[in-house]
Amino acid sequence: MRLLRLWIQDILYNLDTLILAFFLAIIVWVVAVQQEDPIIVADLPSPLPVSYENLPAGLTILGNPVEQVRLRVRGQRSVVTSLNASAFRAYVDLQGLTPGVHTLPINVEGPREITVVAVDPPRAIVHLERLLQKQVSVSVELMDVPPLGYEVRTDDIQTEPMTVTVEGPESEVEKVVAVVAEVYIQTRRSTLDTKVALSPRDANNLPVFDVTVKPPVARVIVPIEPQPGFAEVPVVPRIVGQPAEGYRVASISADPATVTLRGDPDVLQKLPGYVETEPLDITGATQDVVERLPLRIPRNVSVLGSKTAIVTVRIVPLEGGRTLVRVLKIQGQPEGYVLNIPIRSVQIILSGPLPKLNNLKGDEIQAILDLSGITGEGVFTVKPQILTPADIRVENVIPAEIQVEVRLPTPTPTPSPTPTSTPVATPFLTPTATPTEFPLPTPTMSLTAPP
Repeated sequence: MRLLRLWIQDILYNLDTLILAFFLAIIVWVVAVQQEDPIIVADLPSPLPVSYENLPAGLTILGNPVEQVRLRVRGQRSVVTSLNASAFRAYVDLQGLTPGVHTLPINVEGPREITVVAVDPPRAIVHLERLLQKQVSVSVELMDVPPLGYEVRTDDIQTEPMTVTVEGPESEVEKVVAVVAEVYIQTRRSTLDTKVALSPRDANNLPVFDVTVKPPVARVIVPIEPQPGFAEVPVVPRIVGQPAEGYRVASISADPATVTLRGDPDVLQKLPGYVETEPLDITGATQDVVERLPLRIPRNVSVLGSKTAIVTVRIVPLEGGRTLVRVLKIQGQPEGYVLNIPIRSVQIILSGPLPKLNNLKGDEIQAILDLSGITGEGVFTVKPQILTPADIRVENVIPAEIQVEVRLPTPTPTPSPTPTSTPVATPFLTPTATPTEFPLPTPTMSLTAPP
């Protein structure tokens, strides 16, 4: 008991020392953590979108208040460097507000371990107005006119729907007096049926912004028909003759393709429905023929615009086929190897313009066997390469692949030395010349039948 009392007295006597040591330990720990992962202040690299919440019923926002803010935050470096805008939420609370202009703080929520130091901008100016709707008629505005000789029946233009709803801030909706569909006719020669985006307009026909049109698109039907006394007819080129042998006519065109005639409606009604050009002779042509030709205008009828047309006759060669046999030309033979190529020629099936096929020369079609990619010994499959002139196509090669055997040459054996014997002396004898008889060839006669 006495020892316990002494121990307690000792602790009380050294209490201030123990507290000091505890605080020193905390300081040492904080300093160590701070050195390893220090506290930093940094700006987020990307802006944060701002939302407007709790908008009172019957009100709407006029104009464009602040849409995004930039944040400066403080926290441990390891946390701050891993953050992006998605970790935060910026919003403006509109609860309980009335129509008018309000300056409101922009609230930011984020991770607990992060402190938001600054928000730029810190406040948003919000203009609230009462939400208003009204019905407005749809009108059509023609942005151009139909081609000469055609007219628009403006009284018969239709829109679906005929009226739309305009919604938005009260002050802006009250400006809207019409909703306009802008229609471009361009070169249309018959009834136009299209869908057009609608534009709200004020009394000066200027666009009104900050309002919504429901629906935003309308179907517009614009009747277009020929005017009395006008007739648009196609231009028909008159072609005589035939191109050269081995060629054909691919197409015939006229520019302009149509012309507008003007005259008495009864006379126009009796016309054949087209206008011819003067004749164009293409006899023996081997290339395109282009010429400006006068139009053959009927009597008592006039043409609006030019009285000539540019006629283009496109001439192309007839297509055909041809089969050739070509000896393979070896390229890129590996040095120091022996090749075994069982096939030395290939059959080539060609297609293209018939005049070119018929006039091909021997060196214009080549079959190449390229062995430059072969390394080492073995059996390799190589595809022949066919070189052709322009416009000549290779349809098939027979065979399409060739087996090439590559091997090292067989070494030549070294001859063994032949033992020599001691010559034996023989007496010199004078040879006696003996005549040798060579049989003479028997003459033959070749009979050739007359051709």
